[in-house]
Amino acid sequence: MRFTLILLSFILTFISYTAQASDQYHFKYQYTQDQAAGKKRLYIIHFGFDNKAVSTLIVGPDKTMLVDVGRCHDDADEIIDKLSHINSLPYSHYNASGYVDYIVISHNHADHNGEDHCQNGSLQMVNGKQKFVNNLPQTTDSTLDYIKGQLSYDVEYDTGVSQIGDSFNLGTDDQGQDVVVEVIAENRSVLDQGTVSAYGGGPNAKSIAMILRYGDFVYYTGGDLTGGGLQDNPDNRTLDSNNNYIPTPDVETLAGYSIASLYGDAVDVVQIDHHGSQTSSNSTFLNYLYPDDDFRNAIINVNENYVYLPNQSVVERILDYVQPQNRSAHGNVHVWQTRPGGIYGLSGELSGTRHSVEDRNIWIRSNGTEYSIRSVASGGHKHTYTAIPVLTDDGDLIQSDSSNTVYYMSNRQKRAIASAAVFDNCGLDWGAVNLMPNHIISEIQTNSDAIDHNAECGAFSKGDLIKSDTGSNVYYYNANKKMHITSAAALTSCGFDWSDVKSVPHSLVTAVTSGASISNTNHCGFQNGDLFKVSSGSTVYVFENNTKRAVVSVAVFNDCGYDWGAIQNLASGRVNAIASGAALSSSTSCP
Repeated sequence: MRFTLILLSFILTFISYTAQASDQYHFKYQYTQDQAAGKKRLYIIHFGFDNKAVSTLIVGPDKTMLVDVGRCHDDADEIIDKLSHINSLPYSHYNASGYVDYIVISHNHADHNGEDHCQNGSLQMVNGKQKFVNNLPQTTDSTLDYIKGQLSYDVEYDTGVSQIGDSFNLGTDDQGQDVVVEVIAENRSVLDQGTVSAYGGGPNAKSIAMILRYGDFVYYTGGDLTGGGLQDNPDNRTLDSNNNYIPTPDVETLAGYSIASLYGDAVDVVQIDHHGSQTSSNSTFLNYLYPDDDFRNAIINVNENYVYLPNQSVVERILDYVQPQNRSAHGNVHVWQTRPGGIYGLSGELSGTRHSVEDRNIWIRSNGTEYSIRSVASGGHKHTYTAIPVLTDDGDLIQSDSSNTVYYMSNRQKRAIASAAVFDNCGLDWGAVNLMPNHIISEIQTNSDAIDHNAECGAFSKGDLIKSDTGSNVYYYNANKKMHITSAAALTSCGFDWSDVKSVPHSLVTAVTSGASISNTNHCGFQNGDLFKVSSGSTVYVFENNTKRAVVSVAVFNDCGYDWGAIQNLASGRVNAIASGAALSSSTSCP
């Protein structure tokens, strides 16, 4: 799973930043943009409520799942806000009559099950186990009933008990990847591992735990599942006949073993069990979930009403897997808190570690290969970006924290925008620029074809084959010019692929300056100085006077001052179509 760490700042080099300009970091803004562009993605929103309550909304490509439901009507209002937006868009993939496809109540505690202490309502258990609900349940005077009423949801519903191994498909994205959630633990039983019979733990030990898989992305959520630790509040501990405190049942270790043996991958994002309580997150469990040195994330859903939570020793235990100097066998985990903890818990950030205490919702966006985590307070009054990965899509704007240059992302490459005037003339949004450390910027491949006039505005990249949506002429795009490929024979002989031709708005094609036509294999769209190689090969060529010249060594390449990021990876047909010239063996004759 690709996860790039960036640090964001609100002081941009070109402009002063306002809170309103950061709307793109809100879930509703990003969801709207993705849906309008036909991108079916996964979103996971961890609500940071003011009340002692939790809820997580999983928005799949085609279906939604609500895991726990908050506590009071204020909590429900925030959930309703997101659900209403999803279904209000005319291009949404969701059926407007069904706002929630699945609701999972992890266990029977008021901060999870929708028991509305503000309204004295309750949600009952089913068959003595945790309640799993398909579609919205009908309850009396509870948070769920309030959600149902606000959404005008009035359909038949099915109520049942989750079973170990149950899986739920939340839809297929635009790349054909499924989002699947599987139950791996419930009622102290663990998939393929049996049942833990230890005394105590109450409803927490019976929590439903689930794994979500989407392409390469793996996510875990387990309610308040216990791992053999003691209760944080001494008043809640139980003594045995020898006056020793009785630990909670260790269900986590079996769950971790099940995850590791069944899925074989480390988990990318873990919603930490029991709000960071010492009852949970034992070292063996963490070892199963974080077995390698890849960058991972942990989210603790908590606020100041959880008096003893999160337990500092638990956060430090997780951070043992962050700090290579402490555990060299393990890698990097960033710990996020939705809110400051309770008076006896951890309210501030642990200095010198990857530990962030946020002010509101924390949400994830993934395309199955990459994922990002963002933290945004509702209302836009505070935005904290202590450490955020970036999932780069075409059209993203990025900037180094040590340079004025802003880049436009296209085909997983960054293209420099030549000036502020070009940026403005292209109608781009300064507030959408992601500021990140220079060493991260340098890791992203560079497309040397800068955006230096507003007619092109990042619509095309060097090497694109384009045609007007109202015409038949095919053009090769290079150096801000379109080169007309005069015949099908020329297109084929130059090694181009008809399937790569993109139909684009006529206005964009006419706005680009015309270059030399491609009528045979004399240049096939290359210009002197272009660098390229076969995608599967290692030999780098430089184009000069209708020939390709092999660069014989790294030393020659560097001595010529060439840019490694400017090398085009091409199909063998494109490279073979160009006649070979003399090898470039010295920097004295660099094209």
